Amino acid sequence: MPLCLLLPACTQAPTFSVSDVRMTGETDDGYVLTFTLVGDNPNTEPLPLREVNYSLSLDGKTVFSGTRSAQATLPAKGSQSLTLPVSIPHGAAVNRQLGEVG
Repeated sequence: MPLCLLLPACTQAPTFSVSDVRMTGETDDGYVLTFTLVGDNPNTEPLPLREVNYSLSLDGKTVFSGTRSAQATLPAKGSQSLTLPVSIPHGAAVNRQLGEVG
């Protein structure tokens, strides 16, 4: 029997997946990609998200890391979308037509 069934205050971790990536800007220094994530909450209580720490690595090299206020709450037994901007230098491999990291 899972431990969470025995403990009333036990909370399962939410899961996150990338649902979309788009190139949303370009400067002389690089590109701006916007990642849309979907967070799924398996719990019976809403989960307020406070801070998001994230990074993007290409070919094993970190090209971006950032921290943002999440400004979202995952609803009980539900999903919520979040958008996160990422800036990357022109030297990074980006497919400009599809707006995907390549």
